[in-house]
Amino acid sequence: MSDKFDKDPETAHISISTGLVSAAALPNGQLFLLHSDGQIRSLQFSTAKPLEGGVLVQQTVNTPWFQDAQTFNVATPVATPTAPIVKFLTIPPPTSQTRQSLLSVGMINNAAHLFVVDNTNHRVLNFVVKPANNSTPAASATASATPNSVGGGFIGPANNLPSASLEQQYVSANVVNGVKSSAFDARTNQVNLLAGASNSAATNQVAINVSSTTACHPTP
Repeated sequence: MSDKFDKDPETAHISISTGLVSAAALPNGQLFLLHSDGQIRSLQFSTAKPLEGGVLVQQTVNTPWFQDAQTFNVATPVATPTAPIVKFLTIPPPTSQTRQSLLSVGMINNAAHLFVVDNTNHRVLNFVVKPANNSTPAASATASATPNSVGGGFIGPANNLPSASLEQQYVSANVVNGVKSSAFDARTNQVNLLAGASNSAATNQVAINVSSTTACHPTP
């Protein structure tokens, strides 16, 4: 097996509105970008002049209760829930107490999945993503100051944006804690995390089996 690329990598200039903190790409060239303000946007890298646009969510995604019921008591501080995800895919931006969140992607049963690590709410969101419907001619789009607009360019109407449907979210304040990296393993259908340990400088490797309903567990 060769460890060399078959051809030179493709390059493109893109315009983004805020700092970029994480990125992940599907085999078809669909690129997902996590911005420093918590917005998750997307662009089709294979186009001549790629413009990023929002990712539509198919249903409201509520913020879960992430406290451990077994260790919870009257002295446990209760965090104020963050706003639910509606219309466009966003997550809370980092603070001085929480790490940046992360993206990874994978194909499961020929369906594209986007995995979002939300460090603020100690969860990993598993979205099934669908590409943009490009059947609407670009000439029918009207320039407008909306979340679809970036860098002076307009990405098109809502049906020209990719969409995301939540399949499951995996929540644990103890397990999904201060995640530093995220990667999908197609051989095992697992999302592998390098997470922090509670009250310790150590790190834990965490495996999330996205085919299981009881998915989060530390890897021995």
